[in-house]
Amino acid sequence: LKQLLSSSHAQQVGKHTQGEQYVAVDRPSPKVARITIENTRNNLINAEVLDQLEEAVRSLWNDREVVVILVTGKGENFSAGAQLNQLFQSGMDFTEMSRRGQRVFRLLSEVPKLTVAEMKGYVLGGGFELSLACDMRLSTEEAQIGFPEITLGLLPGWGGTQRLSRLIGLSRATQLVLTSERISGRQAYEWGLVSKLITKERADDEAVTYAAELATRVAPVAAALAKRLLNKGSEIPMDNGLEWEATAMGLLYGTEDLREGISAFLQKRKAEFKGR
Repeated sequence: LKQLLSSSHAQQVGKHTQGEQYVAVDRPSPKVARITIENTRNNLINAEVLDQLEEAVRSLWNDREVVVILVTGKGENFSAGAQLNQLFQSGMDFTEMSRRGQRVFRLLSEVPKLTVAEMKGYVLGGGFELSLACDMRLSTEEAQIGFPEITLGLLPGWGGTQRLSRLIGLSRATQLVLTSERISGRQAYEWGLVSKLITKERADDEAVTYAAELATRVAPVAAALAKRLLNKGSEIPMDNGLEWEATAMGLLYGTEDLREGISAFLQKRKAEFKGR
C-alpha cells in the first residue's frame, strides 16, 4: 500500500512524442487537471494519442496540487475509438497495440487521484474503454455508447472485456459486447455505469463543476488509498483485503488530513485538506 504514493510511475516520464499534439492538459479549477483528447472531430485514439495520454497521466502522478483528473474530448465527442487506418504488419503488431492500450488505461486506473470521464457524443470502442478506466463517469443523455468491434471482426482489446462486466455485470456486458448494441447516456445511468447526467449544451462546464466540488470535498490521501482497495478488492481473497484495509487505516493515522477532517467535523466547518 505504501507504494501507492511512490514516485515510481512518475519517474518514467520522458518519452515525449515529437510533432503534433493530440492530448492537452490544463487546470480549469484549483485541484483539478483536465486531460483533453484532440485528434480529428471524433477524437480518435492512435499510438501517438496513447503515448501522450501516458505522459499526461505520469506528469500528474505526484502533483499534490491535483486531486481530480477530468478526462474528456475536444468538441462534441468524447472519443469514437481507435484510429483504424493505422498500419499493422502482423498479428504480433495487433497484440502489441492491444497491450499498449491496456498499459496506458491501467496506468490511468491506478493513478492516486480521482478520475472522472466526461462522456458526450460518441463514446465508442477504445473511447468507451478509456471511460471505463476512470473511477467515475458523467454523461449527457444523448451520448452514444458501445462497442462496435464485433461487427468489424475485432473485439474490445484495451480492457473492455474485463472492466465492463466488473462494473455492470456479465449479462449486460455480454449484451453490449456481442451484439454491438449502442446505449444512450440515459440508459448507462439507469444501469449504474454513469454516476451523473449532464446537459449536452453545458457538458464541459458541468463536468468541471462536478470535478471541482469533488476535489474540495475529499481528503486526497484517504481517497487514493480507498481507490486502491476498491480496485484490488475483486482480485484478492476477502481476508487479504480486510488486512490491507486495516493497514491503510494505520497509514492514515498520522496524516494532517485526518486531524483536519476531525477538527472540521467537530467545529462544524468545511475541511481544508492538504493531501498530507
